[in-house]
Amino acid sequence: MPKFTLIKTPTEYDLALAEREAEADHLDPVTALIEARIQVVEFRQTQPQAA
Repeated sequence: MPKFTLIKTPTEYDLALAEREAEADHLDPVTALIEARIQVVEFRQTQPQAA
């Protein structure tokens, strides 16, 4: 029986991280918004009571 690997569907957080890496060389308004979204998600992950 063949083994199947589940492919993880990227979350908004995963996509934002990918955008951050792609835009790392300069900071424009769009990148600033991406950074803000990432920071909010990271804060919510470390402070569950704040979510």
